[in-house]
Amino acid sequence: MLDIDVNLADFIAFLKAGEKAMGKVDDNILRIAEQGARRLQDTDHYQNHTGELRSSTRALGRDGLTVMEMGMFYASFVNKLGFSNFDEVAAFVEDQVDSGIDKMLEDL
Repeated sequence: MLDIDVNLADFIAFLKAGEKAMGKVDDNILRIAEQGARRLQDTDHYQNHTGELRSSTRALGRDGLTVMEMGMFYASFVNKLGFSNFDEVAAFVEDQVDSGIDKMLEDL
């Protein structure tokens, strides 16, 4: 009979390092989205008379998903008519996230 002894310690350490790195990725993505939300609050060209749309702009992170949103029900209307630069800021956030992930992969 052939006995095979397998030591999975290195593999388990690799998995734990991966989980830790993914947590850092999630944290960094949320940080970038929060910066984007602040940038939109500070630079959006929409004439926000009540302050509700601007103050509802935020980034949310939960269970590995990060979202940047303008939280008022009429936000899509404002954006669709071109009264907001949300799409421009969202594209900037996406580019920042992509370049950050690329850099992390290079560092592995």
